[in-house]
Amino acid sequence: MRRDTQWFTRADGHRCVCVEGYRYPIRVLQQTARLPTLRRSGQSRWLPISQLHPVAHRCRTMSVSARRLRRAQQSTSQPGISDILPGKPITSSAGENSGFGLANLTDGNLTTRWVSRVESPAELLIDLLSVHSLTKLVGVWVANCTRDFSYDVSLDGTNWTTVATGSTNGTDSAQTITHQIAAQARYIRLNLLSMHNASYGNSLYELQVFGSPDPNYPVGTISDLTATVDSAAPQVSLSWSYSGSPLAHYTITRDGAVLATLTDQSATSYVDDTVALGARYTYAVTGTFSQNGASTNTASVSASVVDPNAVPTWPLRVSDNKRFLVGDNGVPFIWQGDTAWTLSGRSTREEVVTYLDTRQAQGFNVVQMTAIPRIETIYPTNSYGDNPYNGDVSSPITTPGNDPNDPAQYDYWDHIDFIIEQALQRGIYIALLPVWSRTMSPEGSLNAGIAEGYGYWLGQRYATTPIIWMLGGDDEVKRDDTWNNMARGIARGVGGGTADYSKALITYHTGSSQTAPYFYADWLDFNTEQSGHCNNRSYDKVAYSYGLTPTKPTMDAEPYYEGHPLCWDPNRGYSTPQQVRSAQYTAVFAGGFGFTYGHQSVWQMYAPDRPGTNAPITYWYDSLDAEAATQMQYLRKLLESRPILTRIPDQSIITSSHGDLWTRVQATRASDGAYLMVYTSIGRTIGVDLGILSGTTAHTYWYNPRTGDSIDNGTRPSGSAVDVATPTNDDWVFVADDDSRGFAAPGTSS
Repeated sequence: MRRDTQWFTRADGHRCVCVEGYRYPIRVLQQTARLPTLRRSGQSRWLPISQLHPVAHRCRTMSVSARRLRRAQQSTSQPGISDILPGKPITSSAGENSGFGLANLTDGNLTTRWVSRVESPAELLIDLLSVHSLTKLVGVWVANCTRDFSYDVSLDGTNWTTVATGSTNGTDSAQTITHQIAAQARYIRLNLLSMHNASYGNSLYELQVFGSPDPNYPVGTISDLTATVDSAAPQVSLSWSYSGSPLAHYTITRDGAVLATLTDQSATSYVDDTVALGARYTYAVTGTFSQNGASTNTASVSASVVDPNAVPTWPLRVSDNKRFLVGDNGVPFIWQGDTAWTLSGRSTREEVVTYLDTRQAQGFNVVQMTAIPRIETIYPTNSYGDNPYNGDVSSPITTPGNDPNDPAQYDYWDHIDFIIEQALQRGIYIALLPVWSRTMSPEGSLNAGIAEGYGYWLGQRYATTPIIWMLGGDDEVKRDDTWNNMARGIARGVGGGTADYSKALITYHTGSSQTAPYFYADWLDFNTEQSGHCNNRSYDKVAYSYGLTPTKPTMDAEPYYEGHPLCWDPNRGYSTPQQVRSAQYTAVFAGGFGFTYGHQSVWQMYAPDRPGTNAPITYWYDSLDAEAATQMQYLRKLLESRPILTRIPDQSIITSSHGDLWTRVQATRASDGAYLMVYTSIGRTIGVDLGILSGTTAHTYWYNPRTGDSIDNGTRPSGSAVDVATPTNDDWVFVADDDSRGFAAPGTSS
C-alpha cells in the first residue's frame, strides 16, 4: 500500500511523522511492530499500524517539506552579498528548547531551527561586535508560530531605531521574509511581538544579516571580566581583557554609579577597596574610543563580599557564578535535605515536633514535603481527618481560626502552616511540592486549567514565609501548560499579582530522567535529578546537568534511600549506609551544590496504624536515628570547612581507576588550587595528582565520612601525583590543601 509520509518537528520539540495526513510522535516508533517501513535520511524506521489512530492528530503544525525548504534556502542565497551574522553572539529573552538552540539560526541548514519557550512578547538580541553598514535582513520563519515582529538597530545598545516590521502568514510552511534597509548599527534587536498560537514557542529556521564593517567606526571588545573577592581585606579585584582600536579611557561603575575612570588604555585591572562585608555589588566596565568618542561593549559582573562569620540569610538565591545557592548576604547555603514527603498528611502535631527536633540535631536544613501527598485514594485525609480541598485543588478547604484544640477551626492547611513554622524555628526550610504529580490527569485533582489558580492561592498564602518551591513529584513528562501555569501562579501569588520569578525560588522534582524537563524554563532557578533506588549512578546524572547551558545549580534530590529494598525487590536485600553515603558524596563531588537524604520508613511516616509501600521494615520513629541519617552532617561540615564558591568537579585529579557505582572514586577541587578532595567508596590505594594545588607544599588528611573525624597525614611536596592508601577498607575522603592557605582540619571551621 502506498503511503505519503512526511517528517517534521512540533512546536514542543517532538519529532513526528505524517502518514496519510496524520501525525505521530516518534516514541510510537519504538514499539516492536514493524509495519509499514518509513525511510528518513536513509534510515529505516518502523511505525506499528496498531498505534496509528490512537495517537494521531491532523498534520497542521510545523510540517515543512524538503521542497519548501530548498526553495526557502535558494531565496536567501544572494551572490556577492555577505551574511555577517555567523559567529556573532545572539541571546534570547525566551531562551531555547533542548535540541533547538540559537546556534541553529546561523548553521545554514534549513532542516534545523530555533524554538523558544512559550513566551510572548520576546526578543532576540544580536551583537555584531563592531559597527556595520547594514543592507538587508532575512528571516526564514516557521510561519504558524510568531505572527508580528519588528527589527530595531542601535550603535550603543541603549538608543534604538526601528528599521523594519513584518508579519508571517500563519501557514504550516517555511516563509522567507526579506527587508532591505540602510542603517549603521552594532546591535540588532528582533522583537517577537505576538503569536498565531499561544501554545507555541517562537521559531525560525534561519536568520541572516547582510552588510559590511563600517570603516568610520573603531572596533574593540572587552571580555573575560572577573571579580575576585577578598573578604579579609575586604576588597574586590576586577580584571578583564581588551582587543581592538585605541581607547581614550575606561569607565568603571558599581551599581550604576561611576567608581573610577582609567586613562591608561593598557590597564586591565582595578581594585575596589571601599566595599563592605555582607554587601553584593554589580560592576561594569566600558571603554571609550580615542577616534570618535564612541563606546565599546559593556562587560558586567557581580560580586558578593561574604562575611566569613555570617550564616546565609533569606531569601536564598542563585550564586553569582550560577553553581550554588547563597543567602541574600552572599553566604553559601549547603543544602542538607531530607525527604518527608508525607509529613503533611500522615503526622500529628506531636509527631511533627519529634521529627523536626531529630533532624535539627542531625544538621538538616531542608525538608522536602508535599502539601498534598495523597495519590488519589491512598491518603484521602490527614491525621486529623481533614481534606485539603473540595473536589480538586481549585477549591481548598479552609475554616476560620486555627486553634488546634478546636477541630472546627484547625483545618488541613493550618496543619501545614504549623509544620512550616516549626521547621523555620529550627533553621529548616520546607521545600514544598504543591501536589504530587501522580494526582494529575484530565479528570484528577490537578490539571492545566486549575494549576495557575492553585499556585496563586499557595503563593499568596505563603508570600511572606520563607519557602522553597519544588514542582513535579517523580514526574519526567513535560506537561507544559500545567507546570508552567503552576509556576506562574506561585510567582504571581508571592509577587502580589505580578509573575516576578525573582521573588520565588523554584525547582522541579523529576523522575529518572537525566534532568528536569523544564531545565530551560525561566522559573527553574536550580535543577535537581533523581538517581533513585536501583543502581543508578548519581554522579553521572549530576555531571550531565552540570555541563548544560545555561548554567544552573544542580543536585540529586532523591538518591538511594536508607532501608530501601534494592530495585524495589526485598528479595535482593536493602540499601546499606555505605551505599547511601556513596551516592551522596559522589553526586556532590560531581558538581552538586547540596544533597538530599531519605529513609524508606520516614518519608511515608510508616507506623502500625499506617499502611506502608515498597516493603518498609522499621517504623518511622525507630528509623530517625538510622546510621546514614546521623552521618549526613559530616558531608556538609566537610564542604563548609573549605571555600565553597570556588569548588568544581575534576576527575582528572584521579590518576588511578575511577571505579563504578558502589566502588566509585570521585574528585572535586577549588578552581584556584586551594584544595582538593577525593572520595573513594571502598578502601583501596588511589592515585592523586597534587600538581593542581597552587602552592609548593600540600597538607594532606584522611576524612572519615562515618564519624566526621580526620587523620592528619602531614605535609609533602605538591608538584606531582602520589599513591595513597586508605586507613581501612571503608569509604574515605582524601583531602589535600595548599599548605600556605592555613586551613583547619577538614570538617572543622577553625
